[in-house]
Amino acid sequence: MNKEKIVNIIYRLLLGAIILTVFLVPVGTVLAQEKVNLSLNVFRPFPDNVTPGSTNRVFAEVRNYGTEDITGISFSHEAPEGWEVSFQPETLDSLSPRGVATIDVIVDVDESVRDGSYTITLIADSSETRAITGLYFRVERETSFWLWVGAGIAAVVVIGFIIVFLRSERQ
Repeated sequence: MNKEKIVNIIYRLLLGAIILTVFLVPVGTVLAQEKVNLSLNVFRPFPDNVTPGSTNRVFAEVRNYGTEDITGISFSHEAPEGWEVSFQPETLDSLSPRGVATIDVIVDVDESVRDGSYTITLIADSSETRAITGLYFRVERETSFWLWVGAGIAAVVVIGFIIVFLRSERQ
């Protein structure tokens, strides 16, 4: 075999590999596309800080990124003690491919909840798939009236010391 024939064979093999790649990769991608793919995203119209005894509302978007209907979607949660979570609506009969539904999530914080950071897990579950997302909250009590009274008294005492110091320095 001469050198030209070897180069020609290598060229044809490379060209064949490129053509196979161009035509087979998209077919494999279409075949590998997921039939069901549920996502759960949360939109918050308020800051992360909440106060004990408050009721807070967030909006969750449930989306079917798959190619088949998802049926019997129910919503549940995992929350720390003292937190109540409810969903409106509580279930969805079905969600079509590329379909979107909005869910109201109502979060009630009990008076007994202490200051700190908390996580609530939201779950969208069906027989075909499951989606999970987290909500993060920071509980902070409102500044009480007596805290402001104490700060005012402290300010008066400091100003009094400054006045006494300035008068005694002149004499």
